[in-house]
Amino acid sequence: MAAVHYHFGSLRALFQVAETEAIEYIVDAQVAELDALGTDATLRDIAAAYFRPLVQALGGPAGRGEPYLGVLVRLAISPPRELHESVAATIQRAHDRLHESLRAVLPGVPDAVLRFRVKCVGGIIVELGGWALEPDLRGKTPRQVEEMLVPVVAGALAGG
Repeated sequence: MAAVHYHFGSLRALFQVAETEAIEYIVDAQVAELDALGTDATLRDIAAAYFRPLVQALGGPAGRGEPYLGVLVRLAISPPRELHESVAATIQRAHDRLHESLRAVLPGVPDAVLRFRVKCVGGIIVELGGWALEPDLRGKTPRQVEEMLVPVVAGALAGG
């Protein structure tokens, strides 16, 4: 506890640093995946790129991002008041990058509708980290989870 107080001032401050790092880890990975796409990316490619970091985080106990996903879900559902603006801005960065990618493949969809769909896809992220999908994902490889998830996400984004 002395080291925590020396380096961070309080246990809560340590948690805030960990929470900030967790959300930035996932969002940075999402943005990097989207940035790596070519100009000929399909809706399915975009959905896969956006969710791949989350799927990899679900890859089991050895998955590097698994603790990050849990924190991301908790923060997305109910960020602490002192982190609300920071969390919202970080998540918005991923949403903005996704929106930008989608604009190329869904040119006829109004911005407000597209932003709504992106927010709905955020709800899928929350479910991924929750208990509801766990029985369906248990024992699956990241590749299998991606194969299950990407068509659902692409469908939600397409609105069809």
